[in-house]
Amino acid sequence: MLNGVVLDGETSAFGVGERILVLPLPDGDTEYLVTNLDSLDVPGKELEVLYHMRWGVETKYDELKNRLAFENFNGKDDNAIKQDFYASLLVMNL
Repeated sequence: MLNGVVLDGETSAFGVGERILVLPLPDGDTEYLVTNLDSLDVPGKELEVLYHMRWGVETKYDELKNRLAFENFNGKDDNAIKQDFYASLLVMNL
């Protein structure tokens, strides 16, 4: 265990083994990916590719939730919520 983080092959107190992938970036920084997926099921290189494919989804979700306040509706009835929902999607895609 390293600073409370379970390394590949160890098991945490919850019975779950976590993997930490250390990825050097082209600019010299280091990126750390933590997962509970087994290395036999998803090799490190495949996980790196999947992570980068998922990144666009995560940034759009962050934009919806934080920048557009997607969860703060102006009304309480169904039509007002639907209107806010579709307006947020429209603004997000401009």
